[in-house]
Amino acid sequence: MKGLMGDSSDNIPGIPGVGEKTALKLLHQYGGTVESVLEHAGEISGKKLQEKVMDNKDLALLSKELATINTDSPVEVKLSDTNYSGFQTEKVVPFLKEMDFKSILKKYRG
Repeated sequence: MKGLMGDSSDNIPGIPGVGEKTALKLLHQYGGTVESVLEHAGEISGKKLQEKVMDNKDLALLSKELATINTDSPVEVKLSDTNYSGFQTEKVVPFLKEMDFKSILKKYRG
C-alpha cells in the first residue's frame, strides 16, 4: 500500500495523487501487490489515474522497497553480549563535563 500511496512521515514518496482509498481500490482490483497493479496499469479506469500509475512505476517500486522491513539481515550479537555491567567512569565523566551536565555530575559524585 505504501508503495502506491507513500508515507510522508517516513519520506516515502509513493505515486503522486494516490491516497489510501485509491491505493486500496487498486490493490483489491489487481491482485494485492504493487507489482500486480503495475502489470495492469493499462487497464486502470480513469485516464488521469492510469497516467499517474504508468508514469511513476519506478517511484512505486522504490517506495515499496523503502517501506519493506528487511528481516534477513544477519545479527552477530548474542543476547548475553548485551548485559549491562555498569559504565566506564574514565569515559563517562569527561563526556559529562564536556556536555556541561552539571546536575548529573553532582549526582554521580554523590
